[in-house]
Amino acid sequence: MKYLLILLTLLFAQSSIAKVESVVGLTIQPLHYWIEPRGQSYSVSDALTQADWIEVEGELNLAYEHQTLWFSQDIQSYQKGDCVFQITYQLLDYLDLYLFKDNELVKQIHTGDAISMSKKRVQLPDFTMDVSTIGKSQFKIVGRVHTKGTLLVPIIWQTEKQYIERLA
Repeated sequence: MKYLLILLTLLFAQSSIAKVESVVGLTIQPLHYWIEPRGQSYSVSDALTQADWIEVEGELNLAYEHQTLWFSQDIQSYQKGDCVFQITYQLLDYLDLYLFKDNELVKQIHTGDAISMSKKRVQLPDFTMDVSTIGKSQFKIVGRVHTKGTLLVPIIWQTEKQYIERLA
């Protein structure tokens, strides 16, 4: 039993590394994270201006760190297209996603495993945000995660077509 658990952990960890599919029209920069100080609550504006961001090497997996995690990723678009930002780990109690286009907040989603499926914008277990581009633009996606379980944030960027094909 012990060896089965170790094998499953290794397989899960290997599949959870942040993946960037070939997304035509996008240049996706490295992912960064920041741990919010205990006992303090930051807005997305506070996090963007005050955080000491750390570049993620490999996967964003902080195990059982019961603190609030912020992550950030810059994306440049250079042609029209639709893509999907997806977090494939379904056991994040609270997740706030913010999308900035040319430094202006254009979309936000407040979701998580602690929210009932019927109240979610998209009734799927994974967490997604669609991003439509019309040409040359700068995007930044910022996320805030708070969970009592494993602090694991496996991210996949893919085209809308690739995302739909994965659902089929």
